[in-house]
Amino acid sequence: MNTTGAAAASTQPVSNQTYRGPFAIMTILFFMWGFITVWNDILIPNFKAAFTLTNFEAMLVQFAFFGAYGIGSLVYYMPKWGPMRAMIGGSEKDLQRIIWPELS
Repeated sequence: MNTTGAAAASTQPVSNQTYRGPFAIMTILFFMWGFITVWNDILIPNFKAAFTLTNFEAMLVQFAFFGAYGIGSLVYYMPKWGPMRAMIGGSEKDLQRIIWPELS
């Protein structure tokens, strides 16, 4: 009688873990990110009117928003720190500039 297959199957832990929570969070973040991106198109004409901007100056809003993706992706290529430490370090520096602008 060969019971090795049954014994191996019974030793694996049964996990009741579901991924509904993380999936819901990622879905919500995805749509929030999309809405923020759409707001750029709504804000640009209002910025033009409020600050009397030229078309070139108004499009710098789009350039800054989408250019941040390119600059942010360079974090991946920082071998000294690694991506996670580089992002956290950048966030800390931004927070310092907000709280203590005279130190920047």
